Amino acid sequence: MSRKRKQMLHERGQSLVEFAVSFLFIVLILVATVDFGRAFFTFLAMRDAAQEGAVYASICPRNGADIIDRSRTASRWPVDLNDANISVKVTYQVPSFSCTDLGATHDCDATLPAPNPGTLVVVEVTHTRFEITTPFLGSILGGQTIPIRAVITDAVLRNDLCN
Repeated sequence: MSRKRKQMLHERGQSLVEFAVSFLFIVLILVATVDFGRAFFTFLAMRDAAQEGAVYASICPRNGADIIDRSRTASRWPVDLNDANISVKVTYQVPSFSCTDLGATHDCDATLPAPNPGTLVVVEVTHTRFEITTPFLGSILGGQTIPIRAVITDAVLRNDLCN
């Protein structure tokens, strides 16, 4: 047998090993890209929900519970905004006017005076436990869940539309 032929026989499995290793990395990158897309799509839905609440608060700022309900009903897909892991917080730049919703309980006082036009309203939607499906990405990020937060700031236009 020639020397070149013997060398080729010894290197037969090398291509298979290289393919297996590179295929593993390609699949891992593909799955991580899908996870990133899911997280980004969820962020967009949460941002739209925060925007919906901020727009509602800009024309009807008297009732914090209605603002939170408006944000929570803005979307059911790709993320259900009524999930217990999602919180909605409405804050005005007026001292002691804050309305927080954690889960299904509302801690809102509708009798507070409405902010004047021009006051800023901040609506924050936070997903505390977005689950990552990529196996090794969790070890890099420190866990299989990550928080996603969307914040929208808007100005109160009128305070007398919703009584």
